[in-house]
Amino acid sequence: MDITTVFLGDSITEGYGVSRGECWVDGLPGRNINRGICGDTTRGMIRRFHSHVIAEKADRVVILGGLNDLGEGRPWQEPAENIARMCITAQENGIEPVIAICVQPDYDEFLASGWAYALPGIKTIPDQLTKLNHWLRDYAKERNLCCLDFEKEFPERLTQEYCRYFSDGEHPNRFGHAVMREIAREVLYPNE
Repeated sequence: MDITTVFLGDSITEGYGVSRGECWVDGLPGRNINRGICGDTTRGMIRRFHSHVIAEKADRVVILGGLNDLGEGRPWQEPAENIARMCITAQENGIEPVIAICVQPDYDEFLASGWAYALPGIKTIPDQLTKLNHWLRDYAKERNLCCLDFEKEFPERLTQEYCRYFSDGEHPNRFGHAVMREIAREVLYPNE
């Protein structure tokens, strides 16, 4: 029996910069609902959690977020608390939460894009994202939650330079999304 999985996140989940069918969520087995929204923060994800996850009668929710919070200059603890809150809400509603840990951007390319400097938290993103990802990894382990660790797994699977997997340093291109899909398939659908 197919399970319904909602993928809740920001532009990386939505598939910003890639064509239809190239996003990491596309082509995964089961009934998958992509609820990624470009620019969304974990605060926004909390606001739409009921309508985008609970109302869909999801069996599982994959939560990938926090990078936009950090770009706004928010400390890593804020998205950590918000993601934990969503995990608790999911479990209270009989939905399995899956924590997805964001792949590290290619910071050289990201900063070269120019628009990144408009982000108040740009200088602290590398350190803050590392701290957030470490906390999420520990949180998932302590609570025995499934974890999609893109930060750890992504670099281990690359056959070219890291920068070749991003369109602008932050958003994976079609090659980056293909790597993410491979990781997601192995973790979320081990018997498929």
